[in-house]
Amino acid sequence: MAQGLRVYDEQGRLTLDMTDRVSKILGSVRVAGSGTAWAPLLQGNQLWAVFVPDDTYIIPPAITISGNTVSWSAGESYSGLIYYGSF
Repeated sequence: MAQGLRVYDEQGRLTLDMTDRVSKILGSVRVAGSGTAWAPLLQGNQLWAVFVPDDTYIIPPAITISGNTVSWSAGESYSGLIYYGSF
């Protein structure tokens, strides 16, 4: 019998099996213009990033990921946090 962690939803459907990759937050950076952040990645992991604005009615920055680097560029005036991590 296999061992590990399995999580099921209320309908009994499997939602997480430890053979799946689980996301991990590596850090965050406060942004209000263009910039970059470097993230330490383990071999085989992929980087993700998400912007969380300080205000509801703004146009978010364009976020790009290349290797271990998260970059963002200013379009409209904005401020908030970019969280980044790996999976």
